Amino acid sequence: MIKKILFIIANTNIGGAQRNLIQLATEMSKKYNIYFMILRQEGELSNELKSFNIEILLINQKSTYDIKSYIRVFKIIRELEPDIIHTQLFFSNNIARFAKFLGIYKKVLISGERTNTFSSPWTKQPLYSIALFIDKFFSKYTDVIVSNNDELKENFSLLGYSTANIVIINNGIELIDIYNNHSEGTDKVFCFVGRLEDVKNLFFLCDQFALLANECNNISLKIVGDGKLYIKLQQYIITKKYKFIYLLGSLLKTEVYNEILIADICILPSFYEGFPNTLLEYGLFRKPVIVSNIKGSKIVINSDDVGYVFDLNKENDLYHKMKYSLIHYEESLIKGENLRIRIEKNFSLFAMIHKFEKLYVKKLKNYE
Repeated sequence: MIKKILFIIANTNIGGAQRNLIQLATEMSKKYNIYFMILRQEGELSNELKSFNIEILLINQKSTYDIKSYIRVFKIIRELEPDIIHTQLFFSNNIARFAKFLGIYKKVLISGERTNTFSSPWTKQPLYSIALFIDKFFSKYTDVIVSNNDELKENFSLLGYSTANIVIINNGIELIDIYNNHSEGTDKVFCFVGRLEDVKNLFFLCDQFALLANECNNISLKIVGDGKLYIKLQQYIITKKYKFIYLLGSLLKTEVYNEILIADICILPSFYEGFPNTLLEYGLFRKPVIVSNIKGSKIVINSDDVGYVFDLNKENDLYHKMKYSLIHYEESLIKGENLRIRIEKNFSLFAMIHKFEKLYVKKLKNYE
């Protein structure tokens, strides 16, 4: 009999965690019966699930205190009787753990955890300590906690969690054959791709790029993505008269890939990242990259051979790194080629799926 897997996440809006779980669900649909539960908002990434004819279970939870939604979740779990429940991030993780605590669910439970418990902006929220207590208490009802790098083990150990059931599986990207389409002329295009949120440090990026644009009149910056800062960023660019910066908004995946393809240098200036999938996309296209010196980005850009790293605490260091990457563009291209090689070796979608398949099979044996 074909095993059933229920994936659970809060929403299917565009984001790294959402994209990873959906990518995993679509790949696993080739071997398992897949169900995908969305607790709150159904976003545009749901289209990928629908293209694979995966059944979507939309809960439409109004708030954290929507008791009826919990009852519906537990009812679905009881009726569906999945062999595996795979959840992603705090809220989804703990609603499934609660089901196991109550005895409603008795089989394999796998949770995807936030990578960095300490440096995430979430730690500044008033309810953080309460959430941490809930997470710590219910984590023992999880068969496996999956993280995309070793940092989670360090953090959990400091917080008093057991680290025995933590498994590290890096994010992956589909390896397609693409060759660098960098400009042959003097005009150079810089590019940022991602959600327009505070942690992405985009106002800083605009100001640093403006310093460079004052010296070079043949460069431009394209910002690809949507989010809560879109209007503010648009107004900022207009007010500052940054005519060399183009805010492109939300694009289809193929259009995003085209923008990366025609870019010359790609940037991720964030002051926090869990695991930056954007860097995998940059590297897929062999692009020279410039990243901030945060732990999340260093998972991918782990040496000077594969990209430039600027210091967030050093004045105008991003400006200097952008300038250097232009002046030494042949060196930059070599770094882009090296990044592609690193991604092929360490961050392929095939490797990620294979590791999850092995994990599923291993844990299912415990309940046979």
